[in-house]
Amino acid sequence: MKRFVELGLHIGINGCSLKTEDSCAMVKEIPITSLMFETDSPWCGIRPSHFSSRFIHTKFESAKKNWNENTMYKQRNEPQTILNILEVVATLKEINQEELSEIVFENTVNVFCPNE
Repeated sequence: MKRFVELGLHIGINGCSLKTEDSCAMVKEIPITSLMFETDSPWCGIRPSHFSSRFIHTKFESAKKNWNENTMYKQRNEPQTILNILEVVATLKEINQEELSEIVFENTVNVFCPNE
């Protein structure tokens, strides 16, 4: 990871990146100026068995059938769960969620829209 950062690359974090205590320790070491968040929907969500699940504060209602716009379908990972990634990483890095979200947003804009 350090070599990637030295090369000026960004590191994308999703639920699978936060599965074990060791992987969470690695995420903690990534400079915030190199962080990006992703959901990898519909896969790679944070599961209850993941080490990082203890840091999730926001729970989303899910339906086992008859999906509607106010619920997730079963335990499928959906774009809204990017908030869970933010919650976990902010906790690991001991930084305010709003501040971290602004930095990660800025990182994303700089990568995908460098002229704006």
